[in-house]
Amino acid sequence: MENLGNICKEQNIPRDLYQALNILINELYTFPEIYSCSIIGSLAKGMYVYGSSDIDLLILTNTNIKMRKVLKKIEDKLVSPVFSDDIYIVTHNKTSISLAFREEKNYMEYIDKILNGEFMNCLIKDWSIGGVIEEVMLYDISSSIRCFDKSKCISKKSQEISSKSILFFEEAKKKLHIQFQNKSTLALDQYEKGNKFLFMFAFFELISVFSRLFCVSKNEFHPSLKHLVSKSNYNEFQKIIQMEKFNCEEFNYEAARETVEILKRKVNI
Repeated sequence: MENLGNICKEQNIPRDLYQALNILINELYTFPEIYSCSIIGSLAKGMYVYGSSDIDLLILTNTNIKMRKVLKKIEDKLVSPVFSDDIYIVTHNKTSISLAFREEKNYMEYIDKILNGEFMNCLIKDWSIGGVIEEVMLYDISSSIRCFDKSKCISKKSQEISSKSILFFEEAKKKLHIQFQNKSTLALDQYEKGNKFLFMFAFFELISVFSRLFCVSKNEFHPSLKHLVSKSNYNEFQKIIQMEKFNCEEFNYEAARETVEILKRKVNI
């Protein structure tokens, strides 16, 4: 188990939140049906901001897990978890702690398909804005803080992701380039027809596709759209999409069209 106390101290997590997190992880460890628990997302990537960031746990189990029993133990020790789409959320003061319970075998097969380039989708979830970009999961595993890993599954998969990453980036570039070409054509077509509402939707979808292409072109895993548009170390991306022109009360359609043309040149279409 990695030193959670030092990690929390480095990222200025309040002591009471660390204690709640520690209690939660220790309780999960007592279940033999739970193989591993890893912290992923902002905290694991060194991007945590208290008051605005969540804490995300990826929990791998076997098929015999009795969720009612697990949730009851969490409720007894902390608070009752709230179900949202496919995760449970425990709230402690200003922070949401999300618990993603996944059956180990099925989840690892799913990750393998992402790594092999079979899935390049964006999944709509109740708990996310702009959808869940599947290759973010590769970054999550490779950067995860392993609280416990009884089966060594996460450790092995992290090493595999590292060894196969260059091949993944090359294949992802090809698929995302086609997606970008199709989506930019569709967006401009709606603009020319005067369908501003549809153009606005197509524009935001195009930004999502470009964000993925931007990352793989640098041989980097996608950190999540939230981090790309809010963290100072991603200033290059924010400047390319002209983000400063959209922090306004009304949607700037002319600036959006200009951004589409800029991105097309950037992608060489």
